[in-house]
Amino acid sequence: MWTILFAATGAATAIIEVGQKMVTVRETPGPARGRGLGQIAAVTGAGQLVASVVMGGLWSVATARWAFGIEAALALVGLLLMVRAIGSDSAVLGGG
Repeated sequence: MWTILFAATGAATAIIEVGQKMVTVRETPGPARGRGLGQIAAVTGAGQLVASVVMGGLWSVATARWAFGIEAALALVGLLLMVRAIGSDSAVLGGG
């Protein structure tokens, strides 16, 4: 079961990172693309550091089930916010 949870988390992270880079490259003017990708990498890295510390703390203080449960709940909230944002701006998916 743990293998499946780790694999699912890794797959979700990979999908999100590819999407971030795709949108950044598409929306950033040519001369600023490198800086835009660097900023995305810096923000993503900082977020992953904080998430790792929080996840490790939850795992140590509570249990692995609590840690993964909270991570799954936050991932669901993030997914719903992304769907809402994409729905309000159809140009994100090339529809507008």
